[in-house]
Amino acid sequence: MSKEMQEHYFSIVAKANLLDVVIEKGFILPATLEKCIAELDDIDQMEIRKAYKNGND
Repeated sequence: MSKEMQEHYFSIVAKANLLDVVIEKGFILPATLEKCIAELDDIDQMEIRKAYKNGND
């Protein structure tokens, strides 16, 4: 993996980890989270829902 791709990957993982913490700590209400997910395109919505259904953050 190129250095640029590594940096991009680590940035995405860090953002995902931050979101996991915010959700886990209850800083985002479930209704707010659902509204935010609804703003994503269909493919992203399916991936997010699949990840949380499977317990994969």
